[in-house]
Amino acid sequence: MSSRNIELRNPTGWGRALHVTGLEHKLDQHTPAIRKRDAESHMIGRNSTTLKAFAALSAMKTTEVRSKRSLILPTATMTCGGAWEQKFSSPRPYEAAHLLAGQLNINGMRIQDFQRLRPASRDYLRALCGMVQHLPPNFNRADSAVEDRIRMSDGTEVMGLKGLYAECSRLILQMARPVSDGAIDVERVVNVFEREWLPRSKKAIDAAITRKQNELGEFTPPSLSDCYNPQQLNEFFARTESELGQKADQLSILQDYGSFCFSLPDPCTVKNALSETATCVSVDSDSRHAGEQSTIES
Repeated sequence: MSSRNIELRNPTGWGRALHVTGLEHKLDQHTPAIRKRDAESHMIGRNSTTLKAFAALSAMKTTEVRSKRSLILPTATMTCGGAWEQKFSSPRPYEAAHLLAGQLNINGMRIQDFQRLRPASRDYLRALCGMVQHLPPNFNRADSAVEDRIRMSDGTEVMGLKGLYAECSRLILQMARPVSDGAIDVERVVNVFEREWLPRSKKAIDAAITRKQNELGEFTPPSLSDCYNPQQLNEFFARTESELGQKADQLSILQDYGSFCFSLPDPCTVKNALSETATCVSVDSDSRHAGEQSTIES
C-alpha cells in the first residue's frame, strides 16, 4: 500500500502533516466522518432493500389472491435465519455486510427457493437476499448486535431485526388484498414498512446501544484528534484494536445507525423500487404445476 501525507488535527483545528505508510485503511475505519457516511449509506441500503423484500412478498401473495389459489396461507410460519446468499466477498481488511437482516424462510423454505416462482423472479430474489456492502469488519459486528434478540441487563429481551423482518413479512402476507394482476398492495407494504419496520428497528438499535454501553463500562475510547505524531498514532491503533476498543467502535457505529435509521432513498427511488419489484416477481399459477407445491401452510 502506498504512502501518503495525512494531516491529523486536534479539536481546535491545529495540525501537522505525518508521513504514514500502510495505515490508510485504518485511518479511514476510525475517522468519524467516514464512519457516519458509511453508516448512513448502510441504513439507506438496508431500508430500501427491506422495502423491496416486502414488496416481493406482496407481489407473490396478491398474485395468488388474484388467481384465487392461495399458495402461501396466512398460517404459514415466517422465520429469519443467517444470510444464505452473498453477492461478493470483500478483500481484507474489509468485509461484505448484508443489507437484509437475514434469510427469510416460509415454513423452513428459503423464499427464493419457492417452487412456483418463475426463473427470473427466483434470480431477482436471490440477488436481493445476497445484497452486501463493502465495509470495515465492525459494521458486521454492529449488525449482529442488533439482528438477534437483545438481552438487557434486567433480563428482558428486545426483538432484533431478524425477528422483526419475519414478523413484518407475516403481516404483509396476512393482509394482502386483491389487486390488479402482478401488482403490489402498495398501501399495505408502505404501512407495514413505516409503522412497524422503521420505529421498531429504531427500538432494537437503541436496545443494542444500551447493551453495548453496559459492556464497555468505564472504558473511554481513544480519539484520533489527539494524535500528533506517529508514536501517538500507533498507540491509538493499539487501543482501538483491543477487545474494548473494538466494542467502542461498534458502539459508535450503532449510534450512527440510530441517527440514520429512518433514512430512505428519495421518493422517486422508492417508487422505482416498488415498480421494479412488481415487474420482477411473479409466481406461476398454471394448473399444470399444481402437483409441485399446492400450498405453503403450517
